[in-house]
Amino acid sequence: MVETLQRLFRHYQEHGPALSAERLKKLTAERRMAEMEADRIAGLYVPRSEIAPILRNLSLNQRACLQNILENEMPAKLTGLDPITIRARMVETTDKICDMFNTSTRKWLDSAPTEPL
Repeated sequence: MVETLQRLFRHYQEHGPALSAERLKKLTAERRMAEMEADRIAGLYVPRSEIAPILRNLSLNQRACLQNILENEMPAKLTGLDPITIRARMVETTDKICDMFNTSTRKWLDSAPTEPL
C-alpha cells in the first residue's frame, strides 16, 4: 500500500502542473466564449457574417457614387479651366464626396437595427 501511494504521489507531482495548466487554459477559453456570447446578446458584438453583407453594399454604393462623380461629372466641369481653378474644384468635390459618405454612414449607423439577412 505504501508503494502504491508513493507512485500515486509521484504521478501527481510529475503530471499535476501540466494538467493544471491545461485546465486553466480550458477555463480561460470557456470564460472568453461566455463573455463574447454575453456581449453578443447585449448587442455589443455583431458577428462578421451579419455585418459583412451590409458593409459590402455600403461600400459598393459609395464606389458607384465616386465613380459617377469622377468619371461623368468632373471632366465636363474641368474642361478648359486653368490648373489653379481645377485644383479648387477638386477640393470642393473631395469635400462634397466626403460629406456624402459621412451622411450616408451616419444615417446607416443611426437607423434602427434590422433582422439579419
